[in-house]
Amino acid sequence: MGIFKEIGSNFWLMPEELEVQEIADFNFQFVGPEEYALFSSSGRGAISFLLTQINKKKVRALLPLYTCESVIMPFIKRGYAVQFYDINKDLSINEESFHDGIKKFKPTVVFLHAYFGFDTIGKIRTEYENLRDQDIIVIEDITHSMFSKFEKPGADYYLASIRKWLALPDGGVAISIGKKLKSNTFKTHDELVNVNVRAIRMKYEYTKNLDSQLKTEYRKLFYSMEDLLNNDYNFYSMSALSKTIISKTNFHDLGAARRSNFSYLLDKLETNCLVTPIFNQLPDKVVPLYFPVYVNGDRAKLRAFLAEDEIYAPVHWEIPTECGQQLTETTKNIYESILSLPCDQRYSNEDMERIINRLSVYPA
Repeated sequence: MGIFKEIGSNFWLMPEELEVQEIADFNFQFVGPEEYALFSSSGRGAISFLLTQINKKKVRALLPLYTCESVIMPFIKRGYAVQFYDINKDLSINEESFHDGIKKFKPTVVFLHAYFGFDTIGKIRTEYENLRDQDIIVIEDITHSMFSKFEKPGADYYLASIRKWLALPDGGVAISIGKKLKSNTFKTHDELVNVNVRAIRMKYEYTKNLDSQLKTEYRKLFYSMEDLLNNDYNFYSMSALSKTIISKTNFHDLGAARRSNFSYLLDKLETNCLVTPIFNQLPDKVVPLYFPVYVNGDRAKLRAFLAEDEIYAPVHWEIPTECGQQLTETTKNIYESILSLPCDQRYSNEDMERIINRLSVYPA
């Protein structure tokens, strides 16, 4: 029997970790003591819910040009006109494009998110109060930065998809600052949870016996789970199982492992000509989601080469159709050349060395 050596791809859990426990007080703060939070089944559901809290006659949203389609669709489905601001090569906000969008488009909502755990919106965050003076609602997506310790003050609302960070059947959060969210009693998305639990269990079994049929089956289940999310943007409450898993997670260890792995890759890739790290430093307060790079060549070919050694590097994201007419050359290049190397808490520096060694033997 072979040895499980996969790096990247979907998370898994042992069967005993998939047992629901009573949680007396599920209180998990992301921004500060003044927050009011509702825990959801997904990040996109959290966006949809937060848009129900906004009472504006005009519904116009200014969004980042580099983003996921699941961010854009909740706005579209609620009747928003959307416009985009450009992102620089270092993933910071193009300030000229941002201010031009505010001036010409006159949005009622501005949506921002920091990328891969780094504070790529720091300069704009200082302008939140000025935006509010213009009667603009500020929503910040902290999915990538939720475990980074830098301050994230000033937005009206925050949201995150927690399941991006660990093995959860479902998991997101919608946050309001200073005022309670107007909510009804929401049901859980039982179909989503059940499908994902089956996939997580099956992947764990695969790690033990490497049965190729199991791999085929659990991948089908994970794909069907994504289909469920893509076809339903409604708000559902987070399942009791996900709350149990979150409550038992050591987030200090999660952050320490990611930082160690990121630092290892950064040190070893400094002189590599095949890829260019987007962030060439790791600030003390950053907990990275991935190790993002630009590929200097054929990205699809490199991904396939890594996958041959069971190293699965995802692409964040495909170009959303809604961005097509406004796509700039800079952001187009980001979409087409960015690649995310896994550096999460499942792995050690030895695993990162495997990534380095694989890149070193890539045929020129």
